[in-house]
Amino acid sequence: MKNKLLKRANGGFSLVELIVVIAIMAILVGVAVPVYSSYIEKSQKAADENLADEIKHAIEIGLIADKPEEFKGGVVVKLSATGATVTNGSAEDIAFVEGILAQTFGSSWATELKLKYDGWKSGTAQTVVANYAGSSFDGNEKELLTQIQTLTSELSDVVALNTNIIGSSFGSYLEDDLGIDKSDSTKVGNAAVLYVADKTSGCLADPEMTNNFVDAWISGNFSLVVGEIGAASQAAATYAQNEALLQYLVDNAQGETAKAEAQAALNAWHGIDFTGCPDITDEENGVLAVVGTTAGNAFAGLQDGEFETLIDAYYAEDANGDSAAKTDAKAYLAALNAVMDADELVVNNLGNNDCYTNQTLLDAVTAYITVGSVGIQDGEMAVLINCDANGLTQVVIYPIDIIGA
Repeated sequence: MKNKLLKRANGGFSLVELIVVIAIMAILVGVAVPVYSSYIEKSQKAADENLADEIKHAIEIGLIADKPEEFKGGVVVKLSATGATVTNGSAEDIAFVEGILAQTFGSSWATELKLKYDGWKSGTAQTVVANYAGSSFDGNEKELLTQIQTLTSELSDVVALNTNIIGSSFGSYLEDDLGIDKSDSTKVGNAAVLYVADKTSGCLADPEMTNNFVDAWISGNFSLVVGEIGAASQAAATYAQNEALLQYLVDNAQGETAKAEAQAALNAWHGIDFTGCPDITDEENGVLAVVGTTAGNAFAGLQDGEFETLIDAYYAEDANGDSAAKTDAKAYLAALNAVMDADELVVNNLGNNDCYTNQTLLDAVTAYITVGSVGIQDGEMAVLINCDANGLTQVVIYPIDIIGA
């Protein structure tokens, strides 16, 4: 027996035994590699999140300790696998943020602050909001969302009583998609805005639909595209078109008197009252009729030569065929896409009177727009420093704080 064992030991493993051992090893490797890869991915993502958090906290501390009075925000710290850059905003604001990074992370921060994970997704922001910068809505996000909220409040009871104001599909959207009771006017009104955003969300992805919408915006006749975007979107776009033009006049009027007149017109427009509007098509008291009457009253005091020249300039095309009106039309679609991008935040706030004006949603929309104007690509991350009209700053991380990784 001893001799047999020695023989066996000297003879090594049999072919069958080797095959069995290799098969077992292959199975172990097959199990271990995905687990190891997953571990590496998680550790890389965690490292990137920690890095972004460190940058965020450094900027927050710097803003509290030494923020210049003229700091306007809109600055972006863009992170990639090759390093970091500070972009967007004024040269002074960029230099201020760069100073914070140098003080916190050392003089080599631009090459040292690198991402490890290459799977971050940019979403659709960089393509959706390509035309947002420079529009009448740019920088007025808070005012825009405030008006959305005001319109929601005005329309909520009307919509709850008669869903014809939106269209026959709105009822099923409320019940089937959102599970909302039609009698809850606050939720119904907030959901109406989300419904409009949903109906128009395909426009920017379809060049033909975009062009049709832009043409309708310029002609002031959204009935041309009502079959594509729905009756509710027709009313909302009609409102937004007048809002954008009045904001353009406020921004471009020359002299204190003209600016005051333009602002008075915009304020009159913001006083729109939908009380007694049962539907969207009734010429006597429908939503479109109220919008048209209010627009006429708001523009009534802007009939002199200067405002006529400004209004002509709003629609005038440049050598590339672009105009302020075209930019505003696309920017409006982009703003609605921003709301859609934050639809979970909206859905979670449908029962709140500040659904569209709470700081969380405002941060999400402005960050989405900022990311789009900077052009964050897949595999990149950004720390966004936004500054509201009151000088308060908000620092958020994209995509972690906005969309979710």
